[in-house]
Amino acid sequence: QAAAVMSWNTGGGQASVRESRQLYVLGEVFSNRLLDAMREKFGASYAPQVYSSWPLDFPGGGAVTAMTTLDPGKVPMFFTTAQEIAADLAAKPVSADELTRVVEPLRQTVTRASTGAAFFMGQLDGATQDPSRYQSLRTLLGDYTRISPAELQALAARYLKPESSWRLAVVPEAKK
Repeated sequence: QAAAVMSWNTGGGQASVRESRQLYVLGEVFSNRLLDAMREKFGASYAPQVYSSWPLDFPGGGAVTAMTTLDPGKVPMFFTTAQEIAADLAAKPVSADELTRVVEPLRQTVTRASTGAAFFMGQLDGATQDPSRYQSLRTLLGDYTRISPAELQALAARYLKPESSWRLAVVPEAKK
């Protein structure tokens, strides 16, 4: 098996927490598409993941990252497929149905999680030094669930550019 990673730099910081949450939604849409594409194109049951990271305590360092393990010969096709999906997300808005398939489970997860004190403790970590975290907690559910296809497209166009991506492949040594 080989490992393949493709990543695009994003940002960071508490001031843009709404954008970080929207990038999370974009990452989930990307992940769904990549899973479908790999099963279709590769004819195997690979489990790629796409995730968005966004450090709240630093002004940069975030990324949208796609990764998987797969047959070494299929690594180039993974990179091509991931870039095609990124380009498509930037070129046209996602369908309402595709967005709902991501947003509705997220709405349910946040709603359930927010019934416990541990959720609020985690969300308010650092709020004594940065009071803006109180306000960002108030917008949490809406930031994840009130996003339009056009907003996702704009984020993809801003961040998922071919020239701003980097790639890494870890492949086994050739047998002698």
